[in-house]
Amino acid sequence: MLEQADAIDALVAEFVSGTLPTPLQVLLASHLEMNASNRGWVANLEALAGIELSGIDPEPLADRNAMLERIMASSREGRPFVEASEKYPTPDMLQRFIGMPLSQVSWKRNRFAGIDEVKLGEIDGCKASLYRFPAGKGVPLHTHEGIEMTLVLQGGFSDETGHYVKGQISVADGTVSHRPVADDDEECICFSVTDAPIRLTGPLGRFISPFLRT
Repeated sequence: MLEQADAIDALVAEFVSGTLPTPLQVLLASHLEMNASNRGWVANLEALAGIELSGIDPEPLADRNAMLERIMASSREGRPFVEASEKYPTPDMLQRFIGMPLSQVSWKRNRFAGIDEVKLGEIDGCKASLYRFPAGKGVPLHTHEGIEMTLVLQGGFSDETGHYVKGQISVADGTVSHRPVADDDEECICFSVTDAPIRLTGPLGRFISPFLRT
């Protein structure tokens, strides 16, 4: 069984090193935006990475002024995550990625899975999607041909690996067969990134798998 903590630690390390695909950068940045307690840990990792880099002979920067301007522009655009009055407060990085707040996205019903979804496309070899589960509802039992990272944006869900609430990340791979089910008291909205299709493992899997491949 995949160890959730180890998988997330590896994700954070890649985030700090700048090697994550763009959708996973967005997922991790949104997670950190929603969880102030984790930002100090990431800052410490970045400081350690800086210490390592200090022992490497420097190379001259190409177009230094333009690079600094991009960094400053990114800093000016950022804002802390705020519980706004809108129904679906949206992490800033995710809102910029999808081009609008969650309250404005156009959901499409996946009638085989019984949930709403928005496919955000494939970038850097990863497919990104938004999912909305009605309260108390879930998707069919499935596993993964690759890795799936899921950030809870609203509500919560439970599966065979645990219970996840707003701001938390769930990780699944081919060693995990699970059926995420939304909490009974509230719908659940998630941002999910996969690098390979899912594979249903329940009795109806052979019939409806083609409709759920993401």
